[in-house]
Amino acid sequence: MHIFDGVIESPWVITATWVMGGGGIAIASRGFVRGSNEEHSALVGVFGAFMFAAQMINFTIPGSPVSAHLTGTALLTILLGPAAAIVVCAAVLLVQCLLFQDGGVLAYGANVCNLALLPAVVSALILRATPVKGRHRIPVLVAIGIAGVAASSLAISLELIFGSKIDAKVVASGLLLVQGGVAAAEGVITAIAFVSIRELLGGRIPLWLSPERVE
Repeated sequence: MHIFDGVIESPWVITATWVMGGGGIAIASRGFVRGSNEEHSALVGVFGAFMFAAQMINFTIPGSPVSAHLTGTALLTILLGPAAAIVVCAAVLLVQCLLFQDGGVLAYGANVCNLALLPAVVSALILRATPVKGRHRIPVLVAIGIAGVAASSLAISLELIFGSKIDAKVVASGLLLVQGGVAAAEGVITAIAFVSIRELLGGRIPLWLSPERVE
């Protein structure tokens, strides 16, 4: 769900997203450093590589200056916490921006807000409110993945409507329709990946939630 560089023309929107994105990265970095340990750091590297690979498989939404792809932010939030998820996603986006021209410098703030901050915060709020255990475990995991993409899609739509010259109907018909399918895929993959990874690692994750909240 990268916004291409040069699409957002409003200096106000560019500045606002850069300020929010930069502030979010700074706060998340402090939380990540405070809560990190050797095991946590190793898993961050592994899952960061997974996120990078997942986001590189993308396609351009017809009639829209946005690419559609899985994000992996919800999964990383569940596994490692929102601070780690934001830091990893922001780093992945920076590499994609500078080395692969996926996104761009002016759009980097918006992409950080849309792909890192919003999905991580939404996922963390759901996890705080709803235990991931029992017969509700899979539905909750799917809902977390869907909610993260839905929040991103809404933010992208607003940024394009208020910050670009793209018609609002084009945004609604193209972006939101395609992103509905991406959200469903993200939810299913988040649930499957979490269950598989947790069993593979012997139930040692997530590392940031109390054990009684996850089964």
